[in-house]
Amino acid sequence: ICLTDVSGDHGIDILAEKDDLKWGFQCKRWRQETHIGNDVIQKTFAGKAFYHCDIAVVITTTTFTRKAEEYARETGIILWGRDKFYDLIKKANYNV
Repeated sequence: ICLTDVSGDHGIDILAEKDDLKWGFQCKRWRQETHIGNDVIQKTFAGKAFYHCDIAVVITTTTFTRKAEEYARETGIILWGRDKFYDLIKKANYNV
């Protein structure tokens, strides 16, 4: 696992490898009433190509707009909204 540069990260914050797959993660911690839009998905898609990732995921503590969900489906970007994010945290804490 490695973190990309804070500025100029090309839409990917974390790079990881597992089972010969390269993962790229874009992490967004925004206020609950703010929704992740298409621009974040576009940057993540570009970052996936730039870093040669097999899989790219946007993780957020909030939710996604309908357009962002549509664009993610079309580009193969995985979306983990607040419900998935919180489930992962619970699972990690349970397994400690």
